[in-house]
Amino acid sequence: MSVASYYDVRLWLLRLGLYQLSRPKQWADDWMWIIDHTLQLGDRKCLVIVGLRQSAWEQAESRVLSHEDVELIDLQPVKQSNGKVVYQQLKAAAKKTGVPRAIISDKGSDLLCGINLFRGRHRRTSWMYDIKHKTACLLKQTLQSDPSWGKFTELAHRFKQQVSLSDLAGLAPPQQRSKARYMNVDVLTDWATRNLALLKSRKTIVQVGLKPARVEEKLGWLRRFEPQLGRWGELLSVVGAAEHYVRHEGLHHEAATNLDACLPKPAMRGARQMRRQLLEFVGEQGQQAAEGERLPGSSDACASRARQAASRAAIERSVQRCRSSKLP
Repeated sequence: MSVASYYDVRLWLLRLGLYQLSRPKQWADDWMWIIDHTLQLGDRKCLVIVGLRQSAWEQAESRVLSHEDVELIDLQPVKQSNGKVVYQQLKAAAKKTGVPRAIISDKGSDLLCGINLFRGRHRRTSWMYDIKHKTACLLKQTLQSDPSWGKFTELAHRFKQQVSLSDLAGLAPPQQRSKARYMNVDVLTDWATRNLALLKSRKTIVQVGLKPARVEEKLGWLRRFEPQLGRWGELLSVVGAAEHYVRHEGLHHEAATNLDACLPKPAMRGARQMRRQLLEFVGEQGQQAAEGERLPGSSDACASRARQAASRAAIERSVQRCRSSKLP
């Protein structure tokens, strides 16, 4: 039985991506766009616009967005991006679908400037700030002012370097990202919580084939952060509950009131402040919706869709189209 080669599969994926990009879109006034930039591809990056119809989203059994829920609207490669460039890209996309009801994005300066220019011409279009980026910004503000967090991440990084090629490599923490690290705080704290439990169980250490004395020597520093992990855990429980609500219920006039009933009531001051900030944010965002209307407030479930779209179509489009035109 013959098997398709890697190059054949890749070619068909590129063709599929190009078809998704170029096929006619349904013209409607209830499109909701999610926009973001890809990582740099050579000397270019792409603005990816994916969208879904508000009518379909509101009637869906689950409002949590997945790849299948969104359609690729546009993929625009540029060498440089600024507000005017993004505005022109949004104008071009609107010619395919009609003016969208809402645009969901992060607060990238060029994106936000371009969206504001677009909304200056189209007042009905609302801008929704992605909840995951908002919580990451709030976590950054809180944790950067906490000396314990800086020391903890420093020691975790040093421990990873020390054990990565040793018999303790299985205990190494996850790689700390240089970008978007505050979107993944829970990954690092979960690692610390698991390994604290391991330090307290000599039997488990022996069962996994390690020497308790060696584990204590290299990882014992983690014990001093046990109180802080409880405090950080309260922060993350509030953040997680807010993100879960917005992903599942969207944003509407009653969102802040409903979220208030769902959020944990933490004991620590920092977590209580986080709770207040998130309720204020959701309340402000919910006012973007009309009475009885619901708008999405999360784009992270679609981030991999954007990466898929870029990988399938960016190369072919860049080669066939962009080299023959002057990029901004």
